[in-house]
Amino acid sequence: MRLEARVRRVAALTRHEWRVLADGAIAAARIELGLRTRPLASVIAWAESRSAARGPGAVAAHRLSVLSSWPYRAVGWTPSCLRRSLVLTTLLRQSGQPAVLCVGVRREGAQIRAHAWVECGADAFDATAEPFERLNPTVAGRISRSARWSP
Repeated sequence: MRLEARVRRVAALTRHEWRVLADGAIAAARIELGLRTRPLASVIAWAESRSAARGPGAVAAHRLSVLSSWPYRAVGWTPSCLRRSLVLTTLLRQSGQPAVLCVGVRREGAQIRAHAWVECGADAFDATAEPFERLNPTVAGRISRSARWSP
């Protein structure tokens, strides 16, 4: 995307979206620190324990989904599905919405692939068309220590 188009996108952000970006940057920093120092289960529990900081609906859930990757893109990272889903879960919870982090696995030959997405009511964010066997996030967090989730 050209610089001019990026500047227009940033200039078009509302006051509430700027707040979401600030909250998302703080959440991403805490999540990165947590993924490096804590078991995954405790990072998931932290993201899902956020209480509403704003009134519900200040920013629509689909817009929060788009904004959840901006803190990573601002520093030149492409966030993994887990990181993006943890930030989105945090943002949705802070906006008073009942978001749940979902983790799934599937076998591809001798390898096992994992994917994370967020479910919020009837909506699923970052879900794929590929079938994944959904795990309980607490169980998923116990399978791996945080060091395995480093970039």
